[in-house]
Amino acid sequence: MFGSRGLCCSRIWNHSLLLKRSGNFRANFSTNSVAKQKRVGTHNGTVHCDETLACFILRLSSRFSDAQIVRTRDHQVLEKVDAALDVGGVYDPDSERYDHHQKGFTEVFGHGFMMERKLLRI
Repeated sequence: MFGSRGLCCSRIWNHSLLLKRSGNFRANFSTNSVAKQKRVGTHNGTVHCDETLACFILRLSSRFSDAQIVRTRDHQVLEKVDAALDVGGVYDPDSERYDHHQKGFTEVFGHGFMMERKLLRI
């Protein structure tokens, strides 16, 4: 179903579900009001390791430990999520938007390295 690359993705995803069920995820509680559940957006369609790993790592954080994963490419839906991973064409940590697929990106490391500098800020 997932292919060779997807097998790794499915294992990460299944592991994150097991951690959530076992209670090993940290949860945020508010004493004054019921906290709104965070929503993390990523693309729908074929599952890739990059967004699977990104969702898993983000859900290890205290802010997104109980986050709902929303799989869509609808920009109106993505504007309303608390974080967007691997979709949306925007990389901006201040607004919790982490996509590495921008058109026209030309900024590089230098010294012969052609790795995108902005990916290292995640």
